[in-house]
Amino acid sequence: MNTKSVGYAAIAVGVLAVLVAVLADPLGVGGYEGFGWKQGVLLGVGVLVALGGVGVIYRSRR
Repeated sequence: MNTKSVGYAAIAVGVLAVLVAVLADPLGVGGYEGFGWKQGVLLGVGVLVALGGVGVIYRSRR
């Protein structure tokens, strides 16, 4: 895999993690109603992974 592909894969994984965190309760995988701490951690990790992917793509263009 080249560097750009790794960046795009990281963005996809990060966005998927954010979507799962935000949609956990409607999907029925949330532990209880409301936004729990596990959802918050997953949301933070997803955002960081997606931003890391953007950084990888940005650096590969230089």
